[in-house]
Amino acid sequence: MKKKYDSRQIYAYLVTRTIIMVVIVVGVELLVSHLMDAVLYPALGSAISAAGFGKFNGGIRDMLRLLVAIASGHGSDYLRNRMAESKAVLLVLAIFLLYVLPIAVGIFVYARLVSEKIRMLTEQIEEEHRAYDRKRNLLISDMAHDLRTPMTTVAGYAQALSDGMVPPEKRQEYLQAIVAKTGRMSEMISSLFEYAKLGSEGFRMHREPLDLRELLLRCAADVYTDMEQAGMRFEVDIPDDPIPVSGDATQLSRVFTNLLVNAMRHNPKDTRVVLRVRRQAAVAQIAVIDDGVKIPEETDIFEPFVKADASRSADAGSGLGLSIAAMIIGMHGWRITLEQPYPDYTKAFVVQLPV
Repeated sequence: MKKKYDSRQIYAYLVTRTIIMVVIVVGVELLVSHLMDAVLYPALGSAISAAGFGKFNGGIRDMLRLLVAIASGHGSDYLRNRMAESKAVLLVLAIFLLYVLPIAVGIFVYARLVSEKIRMLTEQIEEEHRAYDRKRNLLISDMAHDLRTPMTTVAGYAQALSDGMVPPEKRQEYLQAIVAKTGRMSEMISSLFEYAKLGSEGFRMHREPLDLRELLLRCAADVYTDMEQAGMRFEVDIPDDPIPVSGDATQLSRVFTNLLVNAMRHNPKDTRVVLRVRRQAAVAQIAVIDDGVKIPEETDIFEPFVKADASRSADAGSGLGLSIAAMIIGMHGWRITLEQPYPDYTKAFVVQLPV
């Protein structure tokens, strides 16, 4: 799923930079005011008194009154001529410049910082989109290859059966192979469809109150027979207390069933698999644990298309299952992590949620 601007990130950046810039400008203005009071105002007052204008109390109002008097021709010719040539006018202009310059520089620097940040964000998102497109194209290529292979096999077996080239004692074997291959293709297509649906703009979770404990028990019951047939040692460690949550039961069932099936598929026979639930205060932790094969640390297991690399195998899955699980958990506002090692086990996929 392609990324867009994170409005919260941009808002936080603008707020922090605005605060920093305001603090800097105010600090500079305070220093300028101190400089005015200590040096420039006394110097300007001396110049005005020497020119015969009278007493100067300092401040913007007196300076504006002085400039208006000079520009309008009020005051003596001596004053106008003297002031035109004296340092008083230069001092007035310097004072105005010192007041205005920090603000102008602050606005300029702030605009440059914001424009540079927007440019960096744009380049970052464009690069992420390019990386996404590369992964997507590689996945499409890989899935096309994985679909073509069983399709070729199915077509060959079907043609052989149709032409009567298969001995009667082999026909059942061929038919079972066709069923297995078509099941594999259906699973891949379903995974791709689910991933595309979850990433679409119009998709919405159908959240409703449910007991997560009951949902987990149903998921465990659904895979129990398959676990036994695969030679796994499957344990369910779920307290009797209900776990009331608001969630999409269909999508959550898909997540936990997928995690259990992955533990069964990607570990050797006699692996111990545990579905465990623990509650602490207002947080529940659901873990699918096993003592099987460790996942390489450099593998970003929740990224989509992670299977699309040199380590992929024909029966290792579509490479989208864990990414789909992470998307569903994220849409619920929960968190899923891979923890390995896990106490007394090789690894665990852990889902944390408020209850």
